[in-house]
Amino acid sequence: STGAQGAAGSATISNNADNRVITGGSGTNLNGEANLTFTGTKFTETSSAKDLFYLNSTHSDGPYAAFQSNGTDFAYIGSAKSLFSSASITDLALRTATNITFGIDANEEMRLDSSGRLLIGTTTEGNSGADDLTIATSGNSGITIRSGTSDYGNIYYSDATSGDGEYAGYVSYQHSTNSLQFATASTERLRIDSNGYVQTKSELWVGGSAPVLRWRDTTHGEKATARISGSDLYFEVNNSERLRITS
Repeated sequence: STGAQGAAGSATISNNADNRVITGGSGTNLNGEANLTFTGTKFTETSSAKDLFYLNSTHSDGPYAAFQSNGTDFAYIGSAKSLFSSASITDLALRTATNITFGIDANEEMRLDSSGRLLIGTTTEGNSGADDLTIATSGNSGITIRSGTSDYGNIYYSDATSGDGEYAGYVSYQHSTNSLQFATASTERLRIDSNGYVQTKSELWVGGSAPVLRWRDTTHGEKATARISGSDLYFEVNNSERLRITS
């Protein structure tokens, strides 16, 4: 025989076995890749190298991998900042209705859902006013912010992308002084220092229908209170009124 049929008939496959992917070699020599297998439903690459799967694209949008379900629904992982620059990719994103899930030992541990919300340890988002990131466990839960011993750990509340609006409100822990600071309107308003003392930048307000200030110690419990009753301010020690300032 001649042509392609003849070349196939004279080809030699080395290292062949069931499900191995065949790769080309020199001339008519082919090779069965022991670390590259396909069973018809599952593709497996086994390697000791760090680059187990390498996706390289010279396109200006960079590489991305698309995942399709039932022929219409898509999700994708991409590295490009301009991922939505072309109409075809925009259409693809508009049809996104699936979740990207991450699992360990066949158990889902994290999910990026079709609305762009990140859910860790759960498949149910939090309250609609704070559902962009939800963390859930069956016990204690939390977020750790670790920074340098002379630096700050910060949570910023922003309504702008530049200027003071980037930190309109914040909670900040300063490790060099072991103090916790709270801010509104981009300005620190209250600080708890390393001794537990509360420092305010202006006034401390206690509100409510019957506002009370209490003084306690860890050994004897509540020792003194200051209360507003009607228009009078009175003080108690050991649960007995000792002084009153009338209106």
